[in-house]
Amino acid sequence: GTLGTLASLLTLTGAFAVGYAIARWQLWPAHYSVRVSCYAFVLSAMGWLMLLVLWNSGHGWLSQIPGIAFGGLGAGIVWKNNATARYSSGMMANIPMTTGIVIIILATLLTNHYADSGKGGFVYALAVLVDLALLGAVLVKIRQQEMS
Repeated sequence: GTLGTLASLLTLTGAFAVGYAIARWQLWPAHYSVRVSCYAFVLSAMGWLMLLVLWNSGHGWLSQIPGIAFGGLGAGIVWKNNATARYSSGMMANIPMTTGIVIIILATLLTNHYADSGKGGFVYALAVLVDLALLGAVLVKIRQQEMS
């Protein structure tokens, strides 16, 4: 219901803010930031996958909170870790990022709407988020190998 939705959104927002703060404090040396981004993408994918499994298991919204927290934490770390590169490139770097976010949101909403009615559509849309987080981890790993 309403309480579950508000708690989920609050958890996602709080976890994202904590991930952003952890990346802002940068507890690791600067040359590890690409590796940290890769692990943060994997953490986010793990969280969304945990949410997907718990959604299908039929448990209540309270059991889904850890998956939402891990997904938001990983997303916050990735967002802040890559913010330096975006802002150093100027305004032009923000255009692909904003376009990518809009495309991801549209793909998720369209998948939710057209895949299946009710619970099934959400599962497919959540699977898109898991796939995109894993794709991000692979792309960061490729970038890491190119740099070394």
